Amino acid sequence: MLQVHYLYLLCYDVNGSKLELKEDFQIFDAANMPVDPIVDRDIFSRNDDMIYYMNTYVENPLIFKKGDKFTARAQIKQIQGDGILYTALIKRTLNHFPETVDKLDLTKAIIISKVEHKDLGPASKVNTYKLVNGVISGDDILIGAEKDGLGSQISGGRQWQSGQYNLVILYKNTTFNMSTFKSIPFTISY
Repeated sequence: MLQVHYLYLLCYDVNGSKLELKEDFQIFDAANMPVDPIVDRDIFSRNDDMIYYMNTYVENPLIFKKGDKFTARAQIKQIQGDGILYTALIKRTLNHFPETVDKLDLTKAIIISKVEHKDLGPASKVNTYKLVNGVISGDDILIGAEKDGLGSQISGGRQWQSGQYNLVILYKNTTFNMSTFKSIPFTISY
């Protein structure tokens, strides 16, 4: 493993504004990667009817209305050790586009599910699936619900309204400090 201490990037726009980024990162030899987290399965349903399955849109665009049940199922594979998985709804007008769990702002996200795992063996999986009456399901939220999957009041900037949203899947392996994410656009007609 080659470890790089930080990347430093400095950009100026035509107006003279400056953006400065400093990021720590690691480079692994692909043959020796301890984990390679991948969003393996992502399935979304509206009122128990599947409308999206792993980059396949049964409906396009995806539209939800007030009172619809949004069920999100997500699975991450090629992991081990400890980690955390979130599924969240985020209004695009909030300009919050997290690509890691560490950058997820809970004041701007409506959490559907949070799953943590500990001490998984090599080549394991984690998911938000549940078995309900012999049928695989996932965590769900009613569009217009008062509380999210963490029990937090949905208010302020997160308050439900018509517009463009993203369903965001965020995973971080805390043992090896490796992450993955996926974002799927949809619309709420409130």
